Amino acid sequence: ERRLDRAEVTGSNPVRNTIQNKMIPVPNILSMADFTRFVNENQRRFIQFVTYYLHDEVEAEDVVMQTFMAVWQSREQVTTGEELMSYTLTILKNKSINVLRHKMVVDKVNKKLKETAAWDLNLRMETLSAFNPNDIYSKEIISIIEQTLKEMPSRTSSIFLKSRVHGMSYAEIAAEEGMTEKGVAYHVRRVLDALRITLKDYLPVFLLLFVDS
Repeated sequence: ERRLDRAEVTGSNPVRNTIQNKMIPVPNILSMADFTRFVNENQRRFIQFVTYYLHDEVEAEDVVMQTFMAVWQSREQVTTGEELMSYTLTILKNKSINVLRHKMVVDKVNKKLKETAAWDLNLRMETLSAFNPNDIYSKEIISIIEQTLKEMPSRTSSIFLKSRVHGMSYAEIAAEEGMTEKGVAYHVRRVLDALRITLKDYLPVFLLLFVDS
């Protein structure tokens, strides 16, 4: 199968567009309308991100809501979409780490933390602690994603971009490509599986950019 050449993958900067789509322009003072749109576009994504580390969706929802409240109360500190995303992710990260630390202390006191569970909890906390919110804008991340797409079959990369960059539904892509929705899902999953490997050192970025929102 033919692979996409670099011009096809990067000519219109589709990967950069994917990341840009996670941001919104922000005036000098964040308006309620802008903030509401930011919340609506990212709430589910953030909950899934936090749930991965906390292993508790209800607790994750609480952390995300607390984070949005903290961001709104400090809205004068952000003046661009990139700053808004980075600031929000920093608060989200710190609140999640605090929850994990508290869980570790409580479990140790109650002697509920077995050795394997303690190792897993430590690993989640270390991975999250190492996460730099600005990584989602780094040239290295974009380069890895672009290279991964370049190495995939042309049709697979094209379907993935239609889904994750252009926001087309599986039904729309299936009609355009002349295949079933399951076929579309297969191509998208193929790219996601590859990205999970190539972005293995940037798991938080993978979760934020590519989990279903």
